[in-house]
Amino acid sequence: MTQATSPSKPKRILVANDFSPSSEVAMRAAHALAKRDGARLGVSHVVKGVGAIHPLFTSVAKLELEGIADVQRRATAAVQHHMGGVLGIGPEDADVLVAVTSGSNEAETIGEQAKDDQASLVVVGSHGRTGLERAFLGSVAEKVARTAPCDVLVSRESKNEKGPVIAAVDLGDPTAGVLRKAAREAAARNVELIAAFALDTPPDVVPYGLLGPFGIYVSAPDPKGQADVREAAEKALRVALEAADVRATIKILEGRATRELVVLAETQGAALLVCATHSRTGVARALLGSVAESVIRHAPCSVLVVRT
Repeated sequence: MTQATSPSKPKRILVANDFSPSSEVAMRAAHALAKRDGARLGVSHVVKGVGAIHPLFTSVAKLELEGIADVQRRATAAVQHHMGGVLGIGPEDADVLVAVTSGSNEAETIGEQAKDDQASLVVVGSHGRTGLERAFLGSVAEKVARTAPCDVLVSRESKNEKGPVIAAVDLGDPTAGVLRKAAREAAARNVELIAAFALDTPPDVVPYGLLGPFGIYVSAPDPKGQADVREAAEKALRVALEAADVRATIKILEGRATRELVVLAETQGAALLVCATHSRTGVARALLGSVAESVIRHAPCSVLVVRT
């Protein structure tokens, strides 16, 4: 199927649990990955709405601290019970650590916990519909993918576990990392690996041209020129595959990457789509990038976002 130089396996996986059906899907996926890769699994639940402590008023602070401790105890017991029902394991399982934290921003709290735990992968569930008509996600899943210090798996119920793994690349700096991690997943699942690159051409070009901005006529692209661009893109992707020591089926897509990658995942019955987002910190980490955001929101399968 696929051969590659395998990157190191994750040593610690953190999965978010909010008791929703989507988090149950995420927990099952994270548990399976932890068993497969010999990683330690952490189950994270964020308690929201816990107020600030008032250190100047000791009697009030004492009551608040006792209240927080009681909430965390009850929340931990609830998470352990839920985990037992979903995974069939008890709180005594040495390979699973349950962590209940408090915070007003669930995504940021999960990201901070991932940083403190030195997690190499965070797994989150995705709410909402599937396909191109999925409404704007705007959820914890997307926010975690934006702010986490490590790779993030946005997990969805698999429609085809033996479907291919798709590596969505832009032939920039993250390409090798995306290809290697996608190849590792394809090899572990014993499925086909597809390396996809979208030319990002407008889908509304007609043979005789377009009426462009401000009434300026824009001629249609020369078919030979388009063929040359496609050939150059395929050659560049083959070079990238060789450099990453990965073998894969090449797909050059014509049209907007934000749409064509989702369509490819749907038509191929993909089990996983792997893409990259550049690592940013602080205020500068504002967006994932249009392609990664679109894939997370609309893909019919799980999405692995590689932090580069």
